[in-house]
Order: sequence, then C-alpha cells, then structure tokens
Amino acid sequence: MLFNNFKKTKVNYFINKKVFKYELQEMIPLGIYKNLKFNNTRNTGCPAIQSANYRVLSLYSPVEVNLELYNLDKNPQYKYEFNNKIHPTTNDMHDFVKSLVGIIKEKNNLVHLQILQPICFLTDDKELEIITVQPNIEVNNLEYISGALKPYYWIRNLNSTYKVIDNTKKANIKIKVDKPIMTFVFNKSINLKYVETNSVIENYYNQNKRIIQYRLKLNNLYKDILTRRPKKLVN
Repeated sequence: MLFNNFKKTKVNYFINKKVFKYELQEMIPLGIYKNLKFNNTRNTGCPAIQSANYRVLSLYSPVEVNLELYNLDKNPQYKYEFNNKIHPTTNDMHDFVKSLVGIIKEKNNLVHLQILQPICFLTDDKELEIITVQPNIEVNNLEYISGALKPYYWIRNLNSTYKVIDNTKKANIKIKVDKPIMTFVFNKSINLKYVETNSVIENYYNQNKRIIQYRLKLNNLYKDILTRRPKKLVN
C-alpha cells in the first residue's frame, strides 16, 4: 500500500496534573494549556498530503521563558527568565517554571534537559504508535531527542527532551507562549477528543505511574499489568 489510508482511530487525551510535584497539583490551573491542534488538515487532491492528515499534533507552551544551562561539564545548573509582560512575577509562577525543568547527567557525562509536559493519550487501538519530533524552537548547543510509545499499553506523559551537544559550552532554549513546544506524529490518522479522567482511567494509570523510577526492565511487569487493563478506555 503506497499511502496510509487506514480508518481513523479514536484517541482521547487529558491533562494529567499528577505529573507535577504533589504540592503543586492543586495549584496549577490546567486552563493555561491550550487544546492540542492538528498541524496538517488540508483537503487537497494530493494523496501524500491526504495521507498525513490528522496524524501530526502540536502541544502549545503555557509559558514564555528563556532557559540557560551552564556548568555542564561539572555540576549542571540552569537559570531562567520568563516574560513578565505575559506572566506575573509571583511565587506561584516561579514554582511552576521550576517544576517544568529537569537536568539529568548520565554516567557517561551525557547531559539531558527535560521539559515536563502533562499530556497523556488514551486509545483502545493496540497498533497505534506516537513519536515525538522536534518542534520549531530556537536552541543553542542542544539536540532534540525523539521518543515513541504505544499508548494502549502505557498511560504516561511524554516530555520534551534535549541532549547537550558540547558540555564545555553553555546551552540555551527560547520557549514562546502559545507556540508549539512538542510535536506528536501518529502512525495512523486519528479522531481526537479531550476528556476528563475517571476512576477507570485513574486505576489503570496507577498501574504505570512513575514505574520507571522503580524498575529498569518493564517487559516482564507488563504481562501482569495488561491483565488489569480495562477492555475499553475510550468511548
């Protein structure tokens, strides 16, 4: 088959406040996150364009902030400056920005920047796969790292992740409010709907929550976890 002409598959998404630190979960207004939007929904006679329709989504940034990473070859640190013409200079705003940023230094001295995102996808399609690709963001000395997963099996958020190219130099990223901070590509066209969580979603999410903080090899665990998955998570 030359072009992807699969029937659209149903996908729901929700904003998962539980990815934030416990003390922030009831403080952050989820309304600062805009609805996900499709990048390409043009109706043309071109089969290549038609095949890409409803497969590429953007997540828009709730903040406008410049990050600078430094001391990367020793003890990585960062500083930030958010746009005070858009955001008030409140303690809550500072706490929110800090909750989004994580710097990880691996044993091989590889330094990663992670920018937390709270979007989780739900589907009952076992073959649906999501890949994250680089958005159009101004960066210096950073390289975007793509990730992929099948959301049928694992309810989890996908973060923006960058690798520092040269640890002897500073790195920068300029994030613009209401501009894409993440781009998701699906292997099929999707029907997308925003939903609120319920006890069924929460129960299965709790099977997976922060699981990579406790185990390295997950395949054996998922044999049991999948027996606890409800037959349907999407209506």
